[in-house]
Amino acid sequence: MLLKKIIELKKHYLFFIFLSFVIFLVFLTYKNYGITWDEIYYVQVGRHYAIQILNGLKIPHNLVNNNFTPTDLHLKTHGVIFDIVVIVLTPLFRSFNIETYHLIKALLSLFSFIFLYIILLKLFSRKWALFGLVLLLFFPRFYGDIFNNSIDIPTLTIFTSYIYFFLIFINKKNSFIRLVLLSLSLSILINQRIVFLYAFFITCLFLIKRPKLILFLSA
Repeated sequence: MLLKKIIELKKHYLFFIFLSFVIFLVFLTYKNYGITWDEIYYVQVGRHYAIQILNGLKIPHNLVNNNFTPTDLHLKTHGVIFDIVVIVLTPLFRSFNIETYHLIKALLSLFSFIFLYIILLKLFSRKWALFGLVLLLFFPRFYGDIFNNSIDIPTLTIFTSYIYFFLIFINKKNSFIRLVLLSLSLSILINQRIVFLYAFFITCLFLIKRPKLILFLSA
């Protein structure tokens, strides 16, 4: 069984080479990238809610709030889950500064490549899956913003995860665990950007009506 899985992974060696190259590129370019006007605010937002969660769970930490309170406008336009995750991961590094913040965001964004590859692999072939990854890497608004864009790049990562969990769910509709993962990814997506509320209705439409597309994807 293990040998079979290893053989299957070998088929995707080009993907692992590509992913290794992107990781190398991230570590090569994350320093001295500059800072946008709103990044410090997102750091403060993530720290504020991370402190609330950790205090509620009675988990010791060394985070300091500095009497910061998020504005209502921030909460009405997009959520805070990604900001919290970034702050929670900061203890893995020796020190926290804006460059560390950029590095964590970029590494988390690499999940976009992983989910996109699996999605394209399922719908098309390895050749087209790899081609899609190359297009994403060279898309100016992706890698150009991978370090300092706190909304659009995380949204892409969350959106691709939602598509992935949707596809694996319709392959086995009676799986409770897959339903939970789909629901979780959908809720995080809507939390990230309220405009994705339409994804909830589309998902319900697919699951209730069961159109031909579901039969095609689950074949």
